[in-house]
Amino acid sequence: MNRSEYFNYIEEKLQVLAFRIEKRGRLNILDLNIYSETFFADLLNLLFNFNLVNLNVLKQNVEGIDLVDINGKIIAQVSSTCTKQKIEGSLKKKIYSKKKSC
Repeated sequence: MNRSEYFNYIEEKLQVLAFRIEKRGRLNILDLNIYSETFFADLLNLLFNFNLVNLNVLKQNVEGIDLVDINGKIIAQVSSTCTKQKIEGSLKKKIYSKKKSC
């Protein structure tokens, strides 16, 4: 396979994942959302040499944070909702004001 074929293959699989998450989310079937948190932690770790872990493994249901790299002082939220309102609402959460000093 050449670079273009790899890119197209990966892009297609990510689009299928996004489509399935969107459709299943409307039915309140959220298992793929949960699996995606770990998937994206692993993907970002490979791409950027982070050490992200799914925060649910350490502490369940932390508001506004899904992934954390304690040594790199990185936090991330994985969301299937991509709107300005969602992003602004997330950034206004108290937990982010606590983390800004890091």
